[in-house]
Amino acid sequence: MQSKIASVYLASEAASIPPLKLVRMVNSGASSSLALALEHLRSGERAKFVKQVNKSQNLIAELHMALNFEEGKQIARQLDRLYEWAQRTLTDSCLKADPKGVEAVIHVLNTLQEGWDGIRDEREQFACA
Repeated sequence: MQSKIASVYLASEAASIPPLKLVRMVNSGASSSLALALEHLRSGERAKFVKQVNKSQNLIAELHMALNFEEGKQIARQLDRLYEWAQRTLTDSCLKADPKGVEAVIHVLNTLQEGWDGIRDEREQFACA
């Protein structure tokens, strides 16, 4: 019962977060989960590795589903391909217990994070004015 209440609360909180901030948070969470997955893989904890990769894949799927192809046009199409590549790479890395693919996805997510962090949210601009 309490987890259902917590889910409803979190959903309402997420709905009130500006979209850019939410993208930053989800992208960062995906990258952090993969960093933790690598730690588990290196320490021989395969089940924990898989769990963290799956968590990251779920977060990437959320980013992917949130793409707006009408407004985002070319950028949305590029992100679409990038997220699909990340999912395939992580699935392959998970099956092979190979850190190289995970490291590549972390690198891409971190590069995206730098880009997202470089964008000022319109709401932040108005708050500062």
